[in-house]
Amino acid sequence: MLRKSSGSCWTSLPENPLKRHGVTWELGSEVNDMSKPKIVLIGSRTLGRGDDQIGVVLMTNFLRFLAELEPKPKALILWNTGVKLAADDGERTVEKLQAQEHLRQLQEQGVEILVCQTCLDYFGLRDKVVVGKISGMKHFVSLLMSGEYEVVSV
Repeated sequence: MLRKSSGSCWTSLPENPLKRHGVTWELGSEVNDMSKPKIVLIGSRTLGRGDDQIGVVLMTNFLRFLAELEPKPKALILWNTGVKLAADDGERTVEKLQAQEHLRQLQEQGVEILVCQTCLDYFGLRDKVVVGKISGMKHFVSLLMSGEYEVVSV
C-alpha cells in the first residue's frame, strides 16, 4: 500500500494481513483488537482530577453515555471510592442518584457491575450496596489478566 505524505514524497506501508479478522493498527501504535469486549475500571466517584464538584458531574455523564451508546462493556469494576457510586453512603445529591440509575440501566442491559468487597468494608458500606454484585480482588485480577478483555481505566 502506498500513502502520500506531505509534499510529493510517497511512503510504502505494509498491508495489514489481520484486517479481515478485525485487528487494526497504525504505524507506531500497538495492535488494537477492536473485537475484544471491554472492562471499565472506575476507581473514584469522580472523573478526572481537580475539582470534585465537576468530577461528580463528569462521572454521572460518563455513566449516562455508557448506558446509551454501543457497544456495551462486559463489566464495570468499581473500587476505591468508586464503590460509593453503587452504595447508599448517605449522599443524596441529584448526581449520585442519577449515577446509580445509570448503573442500574447498564446492569439491566447485561453489563456486570462488580463492586470491591475490601473497599466496601473499608468504607463501612458492605450492607448498603444498591446496585451491582460484591466481588473480590482475586476475581478482578483473573478478569484483568485473562487476556480476553481490553481494559479501560477512567
